[in-house]
Amino acid sequence: MKKIHILPTIVLSLFVLGIFFTQVNTFTSNTQHATTLKSDIAVPLSGDQLNARVASLPPPTEKVFLMGGNNGITYFNDIWTSSDAISWNLIQQHAGWSNRTNFAAFYFQDKIWVMGGVHAAGYFNDVWNSVDGINWNLVTSNAPWSARQIYAYTVFNNKIWLIGGHYSPFFPYVGNEIWSFDGIVWTHVDTNSAQAGIQDAPWQNTKIMTSAVSHNGMMFVMTSAGNSYSNDIWATPDGIVWTHVDTNPTIVGIQDAPWGPRAFSSTTSFNNEIYLTGGNSTSSGTLNDTWVSTNGVNWSQIVAGSPWSSRGWHKTFSLNNTLYLLGGGDISWQNYYKDIWLFNTTLSTWVNTLSLVPWNSGRMGHQVVVTPISFGLPDIIVTDLKWQEPIAGVPIGPGHNNPISQSTSNKYILFTATIKNDSAVPLAIPANHKMKLFSGTAPSVLAVNNINFGTSVTIPPQGTHTFNFSSQATPNMRATAGTYTLTLRADTSNVVVEKNENNNRIVKTLVIQ
Repeated sequence: MKKIHILPTIVLSLFVLGIFFTQVNTFTSNTQHATTLKSDIAVPLSGDQLNARVASLPPPTEKVFLMGGNNGITYFNDIWTSSDAISWNLIQQHAGWSNRTNFAAFYFQDKIWVMGGVHAAGYFNDVWNSVDGINWNLVTSNAPWSARQIYAYTVFNNKIWLIGGHYSPFFPYVGNEIWSFDGIVWTHVDTNSAQAGIQDAPWQNTKIMTSAVSHNGMMFVMTSAGNSYSNDIWATPDGIVWTHVDTNPTIVGIQDAPWGPRAFSSTTSFNNEIYLTGGNSTSSGTLNDTWVSTNGVNWSQIVAGSPWSSRGWHKTFSLNNTLYLLGGGDISWQNYYKDIWLFNTTLSTWVNTLSLVPWNSGRMGHQVVVTPISFGLPDIIVTDLKWQEPIAGVPIGPGHNNPISQSTSNKYILFTATIKNDSAVPLAIPANHKMKLFSGTAPSVLAVNNINFGTSVTIPPQGTHTFNFSSQATPNMRATAGTYTLTLRADTSNVVVEKNENNNRIVKTLVIQ
């Protein structure tokens, strides 16, 4: 089988690593060195132990999407999602956008965006977005920036930023181009307004900055590929004025970071710090170290040799106040990884989650996007909630015409749920979407169980649909005296829907005398 991207031998020998690129998305956590239960693991646990630990955590507030990449033979456009980085669900075997690697992806303006990248057939400059990660909308097949891969990108100051890159197998560089996107218009950022026709960033065009991060009101780009690797850091408060960060002011002329020249590392803002992991080095091959900085200037190595295999083109991401590392590959193009690690902030070490990921092979050049837990789920509004005494021979409620044949003192739950679609695309509501009644403050459901919507329906853009429910359909769901709380859940993962039209958690409490 052919490798992912075949180049002439001479070019390949000059720059073998220029084909693949992985770049971290930025999700800033406001938690100050908080140690969650998930990161409070001193030694690797068994799968059952780890799952038990995860199950004891508070409900997740975020979920993560894994998409695309390659394994040296195959390009992917599948999409997987998880709320704990342990259990994963395949939501799309083949997304609307074509198979690709080394592309950009963001969570921006309540959508997931995918753009650019490379495939065996060539390079892309298309732009896609999705309101749920399942249904994809082609924004443009030809963005104003040239088709490319190997670029830095992040979300900063309410815009998407795309920085540098290259196109074609012979490496024509656009390494100091900067583009911004406000969701409507792309702008080629003019970083040198004093000179007509000179728009680009102050670093060399042959230097492809491969990592970008938004952190504490600044955007940083760092590590690079190109004619050589580097360890310089550039910072900007606005994307226009750039400063070459002096990380070593005690030595004149030495500005570069202490982690040494590298490319294809992963950089993430987490716990009010910047974490940089791994990458490829011209002197040491693939790396597995971990560095941290509070300001992008002063750096310290907190892990010299991580327990995960040396790698580049991997992803780190912050999910529910825990830092994770996923996938990647080594410099040989022979080893592709699918393991997932979490960072123990107390012990400053990485712990294997022992997650049995369901995708078949390791991958690099993939993308990871973190969203709110409610992303992609419909806004569900409970418009009516009431109780009805059972009366023999009388239908129990709307949609349930079978009369009650037995006499009982138990009460039946009758309510109506209205699903409102605020998006511009049709919203498919499968029959496995559920509501759930909890009895009192107990952690588990007692007398009542899941109430299934029961029917599949597609709600048109800006439309609504009403579901009528009755517990009479399931006799053991008759409610005895007590206090009940109605929560709303979606899909087979029982993810709590915490969003209504006012962006507030839905709370419905019922008391039966």
